[in-house]
Amino acid sequence: MVTLFGIKNFDKKAQAAGAAAVLLAIVMAMMIGYVLVVEPEERALLLGEDYDSSSDGSDAGEVSGEVLLEENPGDIEYLSQDEIEHTLASVNIFTSTESESLAEKESMYIKNSMFSEEKGTMTLVLDDVGLTSGVILSLRVGDTTGGRLKVNFNGESLYDGSASSGDNLNLNVPDHLLEEQNSVEFKVSSPGAKFWTSNEVTLENIIIVGELKNLDSQRASGSFQISETEYDNLEKLTFYFQPDCASGEDALLTVWLNSEEIYSATPSCSVQMDPIELGLEMVDIGQNTLEFYTDEGDYTVYGVKVVSELVDVDYPTYYFSLALEDFEEVEDDDKQIEVTLNFADDGDSKTGYVSVNGYKKSFDTTSTSYAFDASSYVETGNNAVKIIPTTSLEVRELLVEIGN
Repeated sequence: MVTLFGIKNFDKKAQAAGAAAVLLAIVMAMMIGYVLVVEPEERALLLGEDYDSSSDGSDAGEVSGEVLLEENPGDIEYLSQDEIEHTLASVNIFTSTESESLAEKESMYIKNSMFSEEKGTMTLVLDDVGLTSGVILSLRVGDTTGGRLKVNFNGESLYDGSASSGDNLNLNVPDHLLEEQNSVEFKVSSPGAKFWTSNEVTLENIIIVGELKNLDSQRASGSFQISETEYDNLEKLTFYFQPDCASGEDALLTVWLNSEEIYSATPSCSVQMDPIELGLEMVDIGQNTLEFYTDEGDYTVYGVKVVSELVDVDYPTYYFSLALEDFEEVEDDDKQIEVTLNFADDGDSKTGYVSVNGYKKSFDTTSTSYAFDASSYVETGNNAVKIIPTTSLEVRELLVEIGN
């Protein structure tokens, strides 16, 4: 009985130990599962470890710490050449005159007798006296009983003579008599001693015509753009043009750049024009306008261009300071220096390189940002960063950070 009781007691103990082991395994599995599924911050706290929220396994380490440099470079234009040619279209400038009817009257009756006088009048209004010349007053004499016809223009006599039925008169009006408001008076002479009669004249088809100068094509212009990078690196500006005109043309040709006169003379169209060197202060960042003008002539100006000669392009340099203590931590791999470029656009190809103290790191990305570890490029004290594009860039932000 003792032996049997001992065996039974041993079996119960074995069963209890097995159940405890299973329970322990279940608890441990649940704890391991919990550690695996909780947030990284909580897992690090449970395990007694430090947690770096910026760590994602990238080469740059995505350092999140003290900002050593923060700049907004903006547009950085890539210039692959040391000379930029701004070519403009040819222009044709000229003045022309056109004959126009200035005033008309179908008919007019004038009379003079001992007891009464009837005169005729016309009004001529000129919008621009300076553009009007060669004015002619023409008329046809209709029925007449006799007498001398008198025509006055602004009080000055244009005609005082006989007028027979069917006569056609063309009277020249001197330019110096022209005004904005002009009055033309028609009358016939008195019958004189034949006081019992009257002189009567009917005038027909009274027309005043003149030559009007058209200035619509007297002036022409063209524009070109200068970028900030080009402007900052200008060394020399040269203007090229070649007028073409009829033989014997002697009218003045004037050219302005941004309202500043750069040429005014009567060109010899058969001779190649010399280039004109321009002052660098004559141009602006952005739009620049060339304007061409002639007072009387007819010119076609071709080969129009402005050539910019550039010094070696120098892109902006940005500086940050690194304390000795931080530098030593970077050397010991306790801290890391990260340089980040944040771009304004997404999807476009962005290429170039970043120079840190002369060490160059190239980039080629379509992303909105680019970052790299610059720990091996820095030194204690002042450090220089420069962005050199090989495509035009729009850099929204340049960051240099130090962190773990």
